[in-house]
Amino acid sequence: MVQPLKESKLVFLISQPRSGSTLLQKLLSQNSQIYTQSEPWLMLHPAYSLKATGIYAEYNKEFEKKAFKGFIDNLPSGGREVYIKRIQSLYLSLYGDYLKDTGKPFFLDKTPRYYFIWKELREI
Repeated sequence: MVQPLKESKLVFLISQPRSGSTLLQKLLSQNSQIYTQSEPWLMLHPAYSLKATGIYAEYNKEFEKKAFKGFIDNLPSGGREVYIKRIQSLYLSLYGDYLKDTGKPFFLDKTPRYYFIWKELREI
């Protein structure tokens, strides 16, 4: 079983598009301790699930938000706090899968669009 990545080993490079983040990522990737890959966009969906606005979908967003909020708020094991911890565990283990064979302790996720979800990323 893969050990999940520790929070302190995951680094997000958040920026506006076209601001030089790719150059910074390339420079940081030269460090022997950092693994990175081009814009995984991995955290957009779970972080957007926590937002009240900004989601556009083919299904009825208002019904989905109400159902989703009701589900996580009423989780018998602890509500939203437990949901956040489960997201942490799942996604840290996914990032960790990339590090297991590299010998590098840090994963740098450079996805400029994370500027839309930086508050939710902090919570997660």
